[in-house]
Amino acid sequence: MKIQLVEITGFRNFASAVVNLADKTLVIGANDVGKTNFLHAIRMLLDRSLSDEDIEPSESDFHIALDGKQVAAIKILIKLTEIAEDAVISRLKGHISADGESFICYTAELAKPGYKIFIGHSSEALEEIDGRFYLKHIHFKYVESCRDITAYIQKEKKYLLKTAKSKRSAAQETADATSETTLQKTLNIVNDGVNKLSYVAGATKGINHELQELSHHNTDYSVCLEAQTINFSSFVDRLRLGANSGGKRVGLGGDGRNNQILVGLWMAKAALEHDLENEAVIYCIEEPEAHLHPHQQRKLADYLVNSIEGQVLVSTHSPQIASEFNPAGIVRFYENDGNTVAAGDGCSEDLEDTWDDFGYRMSVLPAEAFFADVVFLVEGPSEVLLYTTMSEELGIDLNYYNISILSVEGIDFDVYVQILSKLEIPYVLRTDNDVFKVPKTKPQEWRFAGLNRALEVAGGKAYVNSTAIDSPAKLSAEWKDTSAIVNPKGIFVSKVDLENDVAAVCKDQLLKFSGEATIPDAVQYLQNRKAIRMRKFLKENPGMLAALKGDDIAAPLHSAVKLARRRRPAPKAEEPNGE
Repeated sequence: MKIQLVEITGFRNFASAVVNLADKTLVIGANDVGKTNFLHAIRMLLDRSLSDEDIEPSESDFHIALDGKQVAAIKILIKLTEIAEDAVISRLKGHISADGESFICYTAELAKPGYKIFIGHSSEALEEIDGRFYLKHIHFKYVESCRDITAYIQKEKKYLLKTAKSKRSAAQETADATSETTLQKTLNIVNDGVNKLSYVAGATKGINHELQELSHHNTDYSVCLEAQTINFSSFVDRLRLGANSGGKRVGLGGDGRNNQILVGLWMAKAALEHDLENEAVIYCIEEPEAHLHPHQQRKLADYLVNSIEGQVLVSTHSPQIASEFNPAGIVRFYENDGNTVAAGDGCSEDLEDTWDDFGYRMSVLPAEAFFADVVFLVEGPSEVLLYTTMSEELGIDLNYYNISILSVEGIDFDVYVQILSKLEIPYVLRTDNDVFKVPKTKPQEWRFAGLNRALEVAGGKAYVNSTAIDSPAKLSAEWKDTSAIVNPKGIFVSKVDLENDVAAVCKDQLLKFSGEATIPDAVQYLQNRKAIRMRKFLKENPGMLAALKGDDIAAPLHSAVKLARRRRPAPKAEEPNGE
């Protein structure tokens, strides 16, 4: 069984949202956009750890629009599919379709106290029910983001111990009872021995003297120091998780190690506690990356994706966690006019084929783009260096605007554009004005590869091959016409390429830096070791790019800022040059 769809209306951040989920779903989005609220909406219907009182709506649960108007009702609808577990089918009898689907719905009205729960085999055939009886064999395992890891471990340890105890055979119970009796005698001996220690007895001697002075009722009464408990059952309940390393007893470790222990404990307990063949278990964990270094974050994500049977929901702010997930399983929440929505209505199988093409390129850098408000796509590291430095010299704070500059390591923009578009992440791109020979043509034909690349992304009409124009420098009219079409869509083409465009506006600095006598030779020098020499060139000419704020080369950066400003105003310290 899994959750396929969640529809939310009027609940907290959500005026109206449709969210499709996958077997392994990653939930991402900015702080306060509503990731936890989304998971809480699911928990209200599926998490038995929430009491009836916990799911009572409060006035603040009803969505308030930007104009201050509050909705009159809340509706949360969950579609369950692939219901094949015998115990679940038996419990939901009459409420499951022939295709193994069931719908559960929560409603509440602002003007009336309480809430209602409905269930049915379709969204049109819902019947009101009394309570959440359907949860008997549906287990929603949730670990919140703001967790006291040590306390959580000890709490989960208690249930793990209790469950393991209930799984014993009759012979094991008999053997354990004999051992417990022996251990209880040992505890009594230890406690008596402790009280015979001189400093232990001396510590309470004065107290007992004063007690006898205070009242004759205390004549036969005395206090002593003893272990926290000498009752064996209580002794076992107070057991704490410890650890061994290299044959030596050690503490559990820091919060990062404890976070891993928590997940392992959680899974071990679930395996003991539930009949996974007949009961449905869905796992949900918020921000599992807490306190883990990047390599362990990726390892944990791999474990959550590939080692856990059943549906898994994870929310995160970590690019390392995101890098392990297929984008087809990503739910990206963003705010739109005061309403939180899921890009593309959540998980989409449409991204599967695209991801197959993209997967070999996946790294932490592209994963970072999933968390950006705007992504600026460029061909290579030289462009990343240039525009990162330019943003600093123009006083544009990329982190404030949540803009990521991403190298596609070539010219394959289309795959990145498909994924960003599906996740509804705004993007800007800049590509070179390449002109290539068309093989085996007489007379020789030339293809306007750069301009056509931009036009393809923008949905424009491509140029036909030409026998007359054999270099970008001769495409002045075509470049202007193309720019007029693609620039408003955030797509930009170099007049020639990055190095030639820089040389056109930083001629003196480049000649001095390269030691060459001519611009063509200086450009060639810069291109020979592209990123390395670009970094050195920028470092030796601090402030040089500030003068380019009105030049075409800076236009993509300004376009990215414009897109970002739709979501947040300019910071007070920033100069108004990101127009």
